[in-house]
Amino acid sequence: MRIYCATRFLFPRHYALRIFLLCFVSVHLPILAYGGTMVWLGEWSWPVFLPLLAATVLGTGIAIVGMAGLLQPLRIATEQLSRIQRGETVQRVPQGGPDMAGKLLAAVAQAAASVEQRIANFKDIADTDLLTGLYNRRGLENAVGKSLKLMNEPGAVALLDGDWFKEVNDMLGHDAGDDALRGIAKIVSENVRGQDVVGRWGGDEFVVFFPGLPVEDAQRILVRIQAALLRRPVAVVDGRALTCSFGVARIEGAQPDALGDALKRADAKLYAMKGSRRAA
Repeated sequence: MRIYCATRFLFPRHYALRIFLLCFVSVHLPILAYGGTMVWLGEWSWPVFLPLLAATVLGTGIAIVGMAGLLQPLRIATEQLSRIQRGETVQRVPQGGPDMAGKLLAAVAQAAASVEQRIANFKDIADTDLLTGLYNRRGLENAVGKSLKLMNEPGAVALLDGDWFKEVNDMLGHDAGDDALRGIAKIVSENVRGQDVVGRWGGDEFVVFFPGLPVEDAQRILVRIQAALLRRPVAVVDGRALTCSFGVARIEGAQPDALGDALKRADAKLYAMKGSRRAA
C-alpha cells in the first residue's frame, strides 16, 4: 500500500492512468540514460539513437495495450461491485484463471450471487403470508397485476370468507383459528389449477384469481372447495364444520383498479351467499 498511497497525487481519480504513467517512465529510462550519457561524453550517434527510440516507442505501445488488457478484470470487478451497491442486477461476471485477477472476479461473482439470492428471499418474504405460506395482499396484487398484463382473455376472481370463523377463535382459541386458516389455505391450493393465484387477503378472507377461466367454471371449482371443507373439516364448533362462502366476478384488462373493482363485485356476492346460508 505504500507505493499506492505515495503515488495517489498522480491522477487521483484514474488508477489506470497512474499505472500507464509509471509504465511510460519505466520504458523510457533506457533511452533517457543513453541520451544523457551521449551528451555527457560529447558524442552522438543517430544510427544508434533512432533504432533505440523506435524500439522504445514500440515497447511503450505494447506495454500500454498489455496493461489495458491486464487491468480489464479490475475494471469489470469495480463496475459490478458498483452495481451491487446501487442494488442493480449484476451482469454475467467472466471467469478468470487461478491468479489474483481471476480470484477477484470469482469473489465478485460469488458476492453478486449471494446478494441477488438475499434480495429474492426478501421479496419472497415481503410477498408471503407467514401463517399460510400463500401470497399476502401485496404479493397477490403484484402476481395478479403481472398476469393481467400477459392475459389476452378475461378471467375470474373469487373472494372466500370462512363461515363461523369468529366462533372458532372464541370457543377453541386463536391457535385453533390459526390451524383452521392453514387448513383452508391447503384445501384451496389443492383444488385450484396450477396457473391459478391464491392468496390470503386478510383475516379469514382468501382471494383466488383464475386467469382465462369463465365465472361459471370458477364457481364449480369453488363449490368443490366447499365440499372438501365439509369432508375434511379444518375446525368443528358445536358439531358444525367450518365452511366458507364465496363470491366470484369477471376480471379483465390491466387497469390498476381492475382487481379492486372485481373484488367489490365478488364481495357483494359473497355476503349475499352468507345471508342466504344464515337464513337457511
